[in-house]
Amino acid sequence: MKMVVECPGCGTDVEVEPGRRSAELFCARCDYPLFWVTPPRLLEGEDDTGDMVLRRRPGAAGMRLPATVPCPACRELNLVTEVVCLRCGSPMQPEPEPEPFVVPEPPPPPPPEPEPEPSRWKLWMTVLAVVIAVVLLGALLLWLL
Repeated sequence: MKMVVECPGCGTDVEVEPGRRSAELFCARCDYPLFWVTPPRLLEGEDDTGDMVLRRRPGAAGMRLPATVPCPACRELNLVTEVVCLRCGSPMQPEPEPEPFVVPEPPPPPPPEPEPEPSRWKLWMTVLAVVIAVVLLGALLLWLL
């Protein structure tokens, strides 16, 4: 059973199949989701008086909506049982992205070797040279006076 609905976005009359949500149920002119539009008239299934034949959805007074989840790519609401998005065709349960490859950090450079301590004999030689210089200087001063 086909029916004609008027697109609320642009006013174009579009022929749709009721009760079925698919990617074709978007207005070709303004991209409005036509499966949300309340049908004003039917092409087939009109009764003898020309009035619309109304169907009641199962549930509380026919007003219960099916459970939906948003598409991870385009955020369009889809039935929970859908495998791919009705609008963009991307998977509703995409595979998780692989973990990025982590480049290990190079090991830190080894610490610099400590400076060697001055050897004790150099220290004693320096002290001895200073003492000798002082003694010679003192002797020289005594000899001059």
